[in-house]
Amino acid sequence: MPVTTTSLIPGYPECAEWVLRDPEGRPYGVWNEMGQEYSFYHCLTGDPYREAMRQVVRELCEHDTDAVYFDSPSDYRGICFCDSCRRNFNKYCGLDLDRLRNVRNLEHLPEDADMRALGSWYDWANKLTEEDLLDFRKIIHDSGKAMLCHNGATWRPGSLHSQYRIPDGLMVEYSDQTYERLLRAMMGASMARPTKKLAQMYMGSYDVKSIGQSPNCKPWAAHITDLEDSDEVRMEGFVDLAGGNMPIYATANRLYYRLGEGSAKPAQEIFGLARRLEPLLKDSILVPYVTIVPTLESLELWRTRRQSWNVAMSEGSCWQCWTRGSVATSIQA
Repeated sequence: MPVTTTSLIPGYPECAEWVLRDPEGRPYGVWNEMGQEYSFYHCLTGDPYREAMRQVVRELCEHDTDAVYFDSPSDYRGICFCDSCRRNFNKYCGLDLDRLRNVRNLEHLPEDADMRALGSWYDWANKLTEEDLLDFRKIIHDSGKAMLCHNGATWRPGSLHSQYRIPDGLMVEYSDQTYERLLRAMMGASMARPTKKLAQMYMGSYDVKSIGQSPNCKPWAAHITDLEDSDEVRMEGFVDLAGGNMPIYATANRLYYRLGEGSAKPAQEIFGLARRLEPLLKDSILVPYVTIVPTLESLELWRTRRQSWNVAMSEGSCWQCWTRGSVATSIQA
């Protein structure tokens, strides 16, 4: 339940303590997953917001639904410096939160970031997230409903890696270039797989132009969605290459707006791909040992640090090996 604007705070003073604060106590926003700057303003680690979310869950459970879903609960956006966060962080680890005052974007850290303080912050944030999810699960189960979670970022550094053990089912996805959609959605699925909890998976994306970016905003990536996906599945800025619920929207748009030949064939092809991949998602097993054999070309790209080196793919693969207790070796080919 994000806070996406501060303009409503004067009319809802009881929600003022939900807002992300900078070291001077002023509201500030962080990037969201679609690249929109200053669009998330909520303080996930403050007592007021956490208590409010418990009440929200109780209210949701009063409705005639089968489950309550939480979207990416440990995909943290920014560090809050409100009084509650300052007090509780210091109580947790004995450190002053001001040691992280130069950290604004957790995806792009400053060179002089205090890594000890940042590590303690992630440990603290994950502790709170685990407490929240366990409390939410009890509220939901007591109402006779199921609990679902987004699991696409659980394998990433800084996330609550045990999150997949808490809910009854999981959904995984990712939205960006094609290789990231495939890699990160599959990574989330791999952590859900041992518990047989994967409820849904899709790999979709947003047209970068819909959020004010030009098609060449990431010129080093070979597969930008708005260049690669056809107009036949695009609607109001959305583009989809999906295996899950997104083809439903693509099919409806094609039929209702008479896009392309106005058929459901593309969606049927996507569902067919998902059906063929189902055994890999549900029945594959984790391996204890992985050998990575890079080519001479890839080694040269790594050495010269060119933008065309697929950093996300390599870091994701290695991180998955390490977090699952596997041993990874690199052999020069």
